[in-house]
Amino acid sequence: MAFRQKWEGFENRMKAKREINCKRKQQATPKKVDHLTVQRLSSDVSGKAQKFSRIGPREFVSYPHGDITIDNIKKACETHFLSQLKMNVECDVLAGEQGPSCTSLDQIPNLKLIHIRFVGTAKRDSSAFSSEFPADSEFSRPKTKRTRGQPELASCSYQSPRARSLEVRPQVRKNLNAGCPKSLSVTQMINLGKVVRQETTIADVYKFNLENMAWSSVAERVELVIEKKPFAEGGFREVYKAKSPTACYSERLWVVKKYLPKTLESINQLGQTIEDHTKKAVQMQSLAKNIAHSMYAK
Repeated sequence: MAFRQKWEGFENRMKAKREINCKRKQQATPKKVDHLTVQRLSSDVSGKAQKFSRIGPREFVSYPHGDITIDNIKKACETHFLSQLKMNVECDVLAGEQGPSCTSLDQIPNLKLIHIRFVGTAKRDSSAFSSEFPADSEFSRPKTKRTRGQPELASCSYQSPRARSLEVRPQVRKNLNAGCPKSLSVTQMINLGKVVRQETTIADVYKFNLENMAWSSVAERVELVIEKKPFAEGGFREVYKAKSPTACYSERLWVVKKYLPKTLESINQLGQTIEDHTKKAVQMQSLAKNIAHSMYAK
């Protein structure tokens, strides 16, 4: 019970306090004044804080309009700053140095100091239109009426032959570094002062056509630069990285597989040649690749 009585007493005190504050606010808000204290601000924000910068000191603006309203404040400020303004501008009342624009008297925090700015009427009209009708909306571009069954006409532009002849084409810059690596390490630069002992390997490449189920009868001679150390090793072969200066093979990195000595003995014991064993491995790899492509297409 004691707690409830304390709570009711607290509620009544807060209610009385709110009523007193409302009365003070009504008394502090003047209905009729002779002048206003105005701070003029720039038309656009600036700086990291996005504030309207101040223009000159605060000024007293005569107010002969009676009751305080937004429209009357604008009229008084336009009359006071008439000699400093350009044509086609209007007054905009702000809530502070960071805005926003006030449309009613209740939005002004304190009537003791009023912040205003002057903006062009065309600018305000364009901003209002862009906010009401965005560029991506259907109202931003006119539509032509189209009867039922009539195909929609595509918009096109015509360029005269004279305009095409005067068109400036961008100059194609020749790549002077074509065929050279982008950068060389210090070790590679030092090694260029010595005779390079590494030589290329000539390989005869035969291709298997899965559609015709046949091997090419004419070999294609390819020049390869094979690394000395293998990067992987399996139960049958060692794998080396290789590059090719040949035209059709120079765009990618290739893999060269070399049979181990024990693998060669096992192949000979089975009565097969190394060429036949390699062809079977390539054929099975082509089959697996074809199955993967078929599953990916589905």
